[in-house]
Amino acid sequence: MFETVDLEVEKVDKNQKITAQSLNQYDAIAKTIRLTSDQIKQVVDSTGHQSEETKQIAQQVDIITKVAEDTASSTEEVAAAVEQLTASLEELSSRASELAAIAKDLESLDRSIS
Repeated sequence: MFETVDLEVEKVDKNQKITAQSLNQYDAIAKTIRLTSDQIKQVVDSTGHQSEETKQIAQQVDIITKVAEDTASSTEEVAAAVEQLTASLEELSSRASELAAIAKDLESLDRSIS
């Protein structure tokens, strides 16, 4: 009978050791799960920040696009104004040449009268 009790005590000791090992393994698993959960939270936070930064970049690109469009429009307006000014200067030059010719004719007429 003592042998049976001794065997049962050994079984209980063995089972206690196995239980202790199992608890240690479960603790390790729980720790790993907590670490993984923390890392997932960090990834989610980083993704949120990245999404916000992407929106800000898109807004900045929109602003740059608007400035570029405004600049292109202004450049076109300046080019049109330069064309008008060039045409006006050409007309003025032509009129000045006509006036010079008239002045020359008047000068010749004045000499012939005198």
